[in-house]
Amino acid sequence: MGQKNILIVEDDQDLQKLLNKTLTAEGFTCSTVFTAESAVNAISTQPTDLVILDLGLPNANGTALLEKMHAESKSKSGLPPVIVLSAHDDQDIIDHVLDKGAKRFFSKPVDTNKLVSAIKENLT
Repeated sequence: MGQKNILIVEDDQDLQKLLNKTLTAEGFTCSTVFTAESAVNAISTQPTDLVILDLGLPNANGTALLEKMHAESKSKSGLPPVIVLSAHDDQDIIDHVLDKGAKRFFSKPVDTNKLVSAIKENLT
């Protein structure tokens, strides 16, 4: 499958480090950003095979970022698969992010084994 590049968009530094360490150990290359603005920049300037997106970001909502990525993907080569993480697991939020292109939704605290499985499913 070759080495895949994962962008982790998460403002919780401890969770960001845990995800980075876990995914690197699984053979993925990870980039990490704390804000939606940084995520947009990263996606436009570096190869991104999959995005892990927290919905609660400073200065911008992860849902708004997902909607922007979804809208832009219609005019470009497509949206990389997005897996959403959130402490809010309201069914309306889950349905909305899945409707906007997210492949999976995980409530925090996330089970890293299930997350890794979902990543592998979406990168094959």
